[in-house]
Amino acid sequence: MNNKIKIVCGDWSNDGHGMTESITIKSNFTKYQLESSYVNGSKILGLDFRKTVGTDFEDNKMSQAQMDLLHKHNIYVEVDEYYGEDGYYALTSEEYIEIILKICELGNLGFVYEKIETDDFHIGGYGLFFD
Repeated sequence: MNNKIKIVCGDWSNDGHGMTESITIKSNFTKYQLESSYVNGSKILGLDFRKTVGTDFEDNKMSQAQMDLLHKHNIYVEVDEYYGEDGYYALTSEEYIEIILKICELGNLGFVYEKIETDDFHIGGYGLFFD
């Protein structure tokens, strides 16, 4: 596994709220192979998760129907918050990232990865950013 890929969730382009969450993985796939695997997995699933979940500000809802579809394709992620009376799951960024990676696995069963921890180097510069 020679490829290190930073998986970024949230406002990566910084054109809205500017908040992101990320993990870094080591993988046998390149970024481009990973993207292709996601597209293939979405076709198999019949759902482009990235275009239907978490697309608006403060929208962390996934429907029961979407969860059932994931389960139909053997994608299981433990989601801590379920609102049964309203029929939706409230996803965290970590849960969302895990689902995306499992969709990539569905798209190409050869995809192997492991999460890796990285060190942060805080360099200051707080005053360089404006509202």
